[in-house]
Amino acid sequence: MSTRVRLLWSMLLLLGCSGAEEAAPPAVDPPTEETPATATPAEPIAEAPEPDEPSDTEAAPVDHEAAAPAEAPSGPVTEAELEEARQCAGRMDNDCVIRILEGRADSALERALLIDAYFAATRMDDMVREMRVFVDRYPDDERVPTYRDYIQMFGQ
Repeated sequence: MSTRVRLLWSMLLLLGCSGAEEAAPPAVDPPTEETPATATPAEPIAEAPEPDEPSDTEAAPVDHEAAAPAEAPSGPVTEAELEEARQCAGRMDNDCVIRILEGRADSALERALLIDAYFAATRMDDMVREMRVFVDRYPDDERVPTYRDYIQMFGQ
């Protein structure tokens, strides 16, 4: 089993996903004649409209100033916010976890949730930065050996 799969599986256990303790990580079956690696679509793919034809699905212009996210909360993470971050992580809403914990994570659990969200969002520089802080602050934590491996792989 790859290190990435082990890390993701440990994240599920950390988040307390029910049944994760008893279940094994999902196995991927290699393609067979019955289940080829590539399949042809059942229906033909619709052609895109010509550029000069109006489309019913054209998006309205976006006002980026109005769409800017609300200012991130400040101060220590409250119990309610930590619970919300855990729920966000449970539904794989990494942006939600990051929005709640970024710049505010102060406990091992909060930092681990933030690290996992950075990893899932492929924000490797942020993940490595938080892992370094985690390793310094919590050297006896069981996640430290894995985090050291990731720092070595992704750190500059």
